[in-house]
Amino acid sequence: MSAYIAIGWTWIWMGYTTAQIHHHTGSLDHYRYSVLRWGAVWLFIFLFWPLALALYEDRLAQWCKWRPYGKK
Repeated sequence: MSAYIAIGWTWIWMGYTTAQIHHHTGSLDHYRYSVLRWGAVWLFIFLFWPLALALYEDRLAQWCKWRPYGKK
């Protein structure tokens, strides 16, 4: 869970930093639509990443029962 929070805050910090750069270069208006689009994409990934990981771990657990590690 702490890794999930750390990754989320990293993306928030990166987005904030990028917005500040665009603000100081005067290209914020052009950047706004791009930020909304990519922000939506990253929010989607951020929200559904734990679900994808849980499904992967469940599938891996099923595979381990079917063919346990260390057995030929």
